[in-house]
Amino acid sequence: MELHLMKIIAGKSVETYFGMLPETYVWSDKISHNGIRILAVLFARWTKKFWPVLTNDELSEMTGMSTATIKREISQLKKLGLIRVTRTKEGNQYELIRVEFAGDTYRGRNGVSRDASAKIFISMTASEISSGALRLWLMLDRVGRGHEWAWSSQSALAKYMGVKERQIRVYLDELKEAGLLESRRPDPLGKNEYRLTRTPVMVKVAEEHDAKEEIRNAVVRVTGRWLTAVIGPSFRTWIGDNDEVFRSVWWATVEAVQLIGEELTAGKVSETLKTYGTDCPADFIVEILDEWLTDLGFEYADSEEAEEDQAEETIEDINESVQDRGYLDFSAEEACADELTIKWLEASVGDDWRTWNVENVETTDEIHDCMYIMVSALGPDGARGRMDDVIESYGTGHDPKFIIKILDEILNATDGSGDYATAA
Repeated sequence: MELHLMKIIAGKSVETYFGMLPETYVWSDKISHNGIRILAVLFARWTKKFWPVLTNDELSEMTGMSTATIKREISQLKKLGLIRVTRTKEGNQYELIRVEFAGDTYRGRNGVSRDASAKIFISMTASEISSGALRLWLMLDRVGRGHEWAWSSQSALAKYMGVKERQIRVYLDELKEAGLLESRRPDPLGKNEYRLTRTPVMVKVAEEHDAKEEIRNAVVRVTGRWLTAVIGPSFRTWIGDNDEVFRSVWWATVEAVQLIGEELTAGKVSETLKTYGTDCPADFIVEILDEWLTDLGFEYADSEEAEEDQAEETIEDINESVQDRGYLDFSAEEACADELTIKWLEASVGDDWRTWNVENVETTDEIHDCMYIMVSALGPDGARGRMDDVIESYGTGHDPKFIIKILDEILNATDGSGDYATAA
């Protein structure tokens, strides 16, 4: 099976090919165990540019299910609206559609996150464990949420899986025999604890992926600071109208963060803003970073690796990826939080708020987060009304952080205006 899989993936190691399966799917009442296994394969094969294309025989080989079961499960996934299938000469093309089902109880699991996902490796989906055991592994992954050990009672796991506790023990034994799970019970009267294990290659690939994601997130933070200072709260709209300029800013920052790190790159951006002000063009930072890195003796921008990276990642890929992680959010709530943050800084700091912002980025971020929570709890119009009330009641010229205390009091009020903990 492993040799055949290697051919299917066209030269890519099965251990290095993985995707992110939404947590809401892992717990969903609507999706069967076999359906989860098929979705895991499809998400692991999907890229930003291409939908997966597989024949039923290939799916059968990759999941260990019969072609009849494959056809039945694919039909059910289509009815649920989770996939759209198009026939091609090479096989069926599967378009993956994010769906949230009305009335889904998530098998009684509380706190299911719409933003979280479980890492899926094709080698896992192709292992000889049953689809039920695979799903249990995914559930334990989400119970642990990145911690070394996940703890849960077998009765709770049985409720999540919709089976008897005896069946849970069968699944756990499958996972242990496959080398995918270790268990312990530190307290004889306490709950079982489970540690999910992966092959060394899987661990290495996941760590490399996480390192790349950290670089991406750092680049988002730095470019966000630069564009906010130069363009203001409308920079998200500006990005859509200035693709080429934004890409140049993005890649100049990528190069700097990879070579020097986020802290030094952010420091260079702050230094540039203090020296040249905020009236310079948005892509001025590209020239500054390029000169700076050249002075330091780096020539990454001229390397073949950088050129290939820039050619492969389009502006749509960048925007979609960073929005998936909660950065550069184009939502109405985010835009309103931007608006109210600027409004408060103008009221508390005055016309010089842009310069103040450059020197106090962390405080601005903290204020913005509080504004976003208020907007989420009260709605854009309600939040704008509350901000008008605050400025009218307390006047201007306060310490900018004063607003955090006020918003906390507003959101914890007992007059039905919203609950801070719930909103957060």
